[in-house]
Amino acid sequence: LAKPLILLAGGSDKGFDYRPLGQKIACEVQHLILMGQNAHKIQAAVKEYPYKTNIHIVNTLEEGVQLARQISQPGDTITLSPASASFGMFRNFVERAQIFQDIVAKYFSES
Repeated sequence: LAKPLILLAGGSDKGFDYRPLGQKIACEVQHLILMGQNAHKIQAAVKEYPYKTNIHIVNTLEEGVQLARQISQPGDTITLSPASASFGMFRNFVERAQIFQDIVAKYFSES
């Protein structure tokens, strides 16, 4: 994806080792917006690497999109790639994607 990159991630903790993902995020992502049960676990994995990724923790997907809008600059790429299941937050990945699209339309179509 084009950089600078803002990544929204997180969800249910299924016991995964996030260190390999943490390294990739640390190398590629300017702003990481985390939510859900495993937010702190992913945060710890990213912080193991000596790169500068700004990490933000939010409570909901809508808060994450609002924050992404606030911190983004023209030309930034904002993407949702949870790296986790959505149990407890959404019924399934389809609902999560639809809600993400609706929230993006709400906040990015405003003038």
